[in-house]
Amino acid sequence: MRKRVNKIISVALSATLAFGVFTALPMSANAVVSTASEVSAEAIPKHELYKSYTYGGYKYRIVGQKSNGRFNAWIESYSGKSASVNVPASVGDCDMVGIDNNCFSFNKTLKTIIVPKGIAEIGSSAFLGCTALTSVSLPSTLTKINFWAFKNCTSLSTLSIPSSVVSIGDNAFDNCLWYTNQSNGIVYAGKVAYKYKGKLADNSSVTIKSGTVSIADYAFTDQKLTSVTLPSSLVSIGEQAFSYTNLKTVTIPKSVSSMGYNPFAYCSQLSSITVQSGNTNFYVQNDLLIAKNHMYSVTKDITDPDAPSTESRSYTSYAPYGSVVISLPSASTLKTVTIPETVKAIGNYAFAGSKIEKLTLNSGLESILTSAFSDCTNLSSVSFSDSIISICDCSFEKCTSLKNLKFGKNLEFISYYAFYNCQNLQSVTIGENVKAICCDSFGNCNALVIHGKIGSTAETFAKKYGYKFNSSETTRLKGDVDNNGIINVVDATDIQKYVVNLTDENGNKFIDVNNAEDMYVADVNGDGIINVVDATLIQKYIARLVESL
Repeated sequence: MRKRVNKIISVALSATLAFGVFTALPMSANAVVSTASEVSAEAIPKHELYKSYTYGGYKYRIVGQKSNGRFNAWIESYSGKSASVNVPASVGDCDMVGIDNNCFSFNKTLKTIIVPKGIAEIGSSAFLGCTALTSVSLPSTLTKINFWAFKNCTSLSTLSIPSSVVSIGDNAFDNCLWYTNQSNGIVYAGKVAYKYKGKLADNSSVTIKSGTVSIADYAFTDQKLTSVTLPSSLVSIGEQAFSYTNLKTVTIPKSVSSMGYNPFAYCSQLSSITVQSGNTNFYVQNDLLIAKNHMYSVTKDITDPDAPSTESRSYTSYAPYGSVVISLPSASTLKTVTIPETVKAIGNYAFAGSKIEKLTLNSGLESILTSAFSDCTNLSSVSFSDSIISICDCSFEKCTSLKNLKFGKNLEFISYYAFYNCQNLQSVTIGENVKAICCDSFGNCNALVIHGKIGSTAETFAKKYGYKFNSSETTRLKGDVDNNGIINVVDATDIQKYVVNLTDENGNKFIDVNNAEDMYVADVNGDGIINVVDATLIQKYIARLVESL
């Protein structure tokens, strides 16, 4: 089964950034409204940046402002009941530049829709499940159609993709009548190679036709493809476009200027990637395919680390541009990898399934993205640099040879399943600047001991999820409750007195709950609770029934 990146965050992010991407597009100066009867009595809103408004059955969100003072907006939803819809190009001084995720999804009355000039992007699942939809008119300003945009529009037969479109997401048109009616082979949507329909025979070769500007996300995934010829017209290669194929080598044309995350993930026979001379956007160094200027994410500034999920946690996800490792060919013989100093992020699935054994992360690295090193079962040594801020979902999942890890001092965020199923992982040292560790970050690492500072997020996480915690910052022995350097029956007695709320002659409890070090040494079994179990462990240690505390 192929792996997919969680794209919802990236699509929402692209929507947020849209005002920066599309400010140069020509926009209508006059409001155009789909159905006059729906809006004739409404006053045009007075717009402000980053606020949402409702007009004519549409809810839209202001995302930016152009130099001429006009606003850009994304349409968030439609509440009207019209079967034929003419999407507004603008409302007052606000121009529409995008249709948001799920905007029209599961609308059962919508039959025809005209998307106006000015719209540059259609979000994920925007028309998902619009089963009555038969015809869509798309504008010449459209450049991007995100995943599942028209999926399960089972009646959609009339569709013309403008030549301006350079990016189409995974399954954007699956189970549409338009796609069903296409012949087996490469299905082109405008100038985009959307998907290979049907199944290729073993050891097949494919030539993408001249004039093609883009290959869609997952276009050839799981096909028995051993070689591909890419045209000189190609500008963009989508995320995992050739994943899980049998490609042996590939040459990136000099015309390619953008690329989704690892188009060649899990290509087990791919031994080398070559970038054609003259390409100014990508290069290969020590087998690594690197983008010179690619968007990546950094999660930091977490203010509510105990929230149950990232959805309810307060944090900031930045989307800077910089040098990003896109891919290491899965069949590369490289065993030891040192990331070049200029690299800012390791991209999604960049090393997934590779045979590397030793990894040194550079001093300029900020983020390790989703599944970057997943399934690297030979990887036994990782040197983390102090510059790393966030480790994303599944980054090192199933790296079963990892045993001991020490993170850099500026790390703030360890995301879901980051080290899931690293079953031989014995110890991790986590710095005091870490603000959040998601619940399953170390799932199925049953022998793990977490090392960190007393009172830190690392200690809180360890106790909450049942991991043993050790602190190297104290010289006090576990169980030395009275801090005299000796573990004896007095320490066990002090815990028993604390449990039943006894105090000394001065009214002080026998364990100072406000002293993190006192709490640490008294919590002998490290479960976050000081009780009779801890006193019993001390007694067993004194009687030599257990070797250590």
